[in-house]
Amino acid sequence: MDVIRDILKNGPIAPYSLWTKSILLSVFSSIVCTLIIMLVILLVNGYNTNIQFGY
Repeated sequence: MDVIRDILKNGPIAPYSLWTKSILLSVFSSIVCTLIIMLVILLVNGYNTNIQFGY
């Protein structure tokens, strides 16, 4: 928790208000969660998928 507080206090989002910080952190965490879910789906169903490159 100290690292997160230090990043919030001295990081690039430090001058923003509390509401802006919370919105930015929630957007970032939703993107990360979406990427993790997509990775899990790809790992589970990747062997059955036929991926073709080109037109």
